[in-house]
Amino acid sequence: MVAIARGLMARPRLRLIDEPFLGLALRLAHRGYVMESGRTILEGPSAELIFR
Repeated sequence: MVAIARGLMARPRLRLIDEPFLGLALRLAHRGYVMESGRTILEGPSAELIFR
């Protein structure tokens, strides 16, 4: 969580996070992508992905 917080402090336009705490990261994002074995399996607004 500290690494995520440090990344957010820099206010980057794009964040790539490997296996974050799903609920924590999606609540802070506008859009999310879920990847499995290098392929995108879900994408969309974070509010929609939280409930999937």
